[in-house]
Amino acid sequence: MRILLAEGSVQIEAFTRHIRIYATPILFALAILPFAEASTPSVISDAQVHRMLVSRIDSERLGTGIVVGIIDPNGKRVLA
Repeated sequence: MRILLAEGSVQIEAFTRHIRIYATPILFALAILPFAEASTPSVISDAQVHRMLVSRIDSERLGTGIVVGIIDPNGKRVLA
C-alpha cells in the first residue's frame, strides 16, 4: 500500500526503499545469530604483545607508550 502526498511523496518512497534495503540483511543476521557457533578465543602470548608494542612505539613512532590490559581464561595481565 502506498500513501502518496502532494509534496514529499518521492522522499517517503525513497525512505521506505532504504528501510527495505538495509533492514532485510540486518534482520537476517539477527535471526541466525543464536545458531552461530561460539569460537574459542585465542590467547595471545606476552611475547606477541611485546612485539606489537615495540613495532607501534619504537618502529612506527605512534606514541610514547602504551599499557595493555588482557583478560583471558587464565586471569588478568597488564603489559607495558
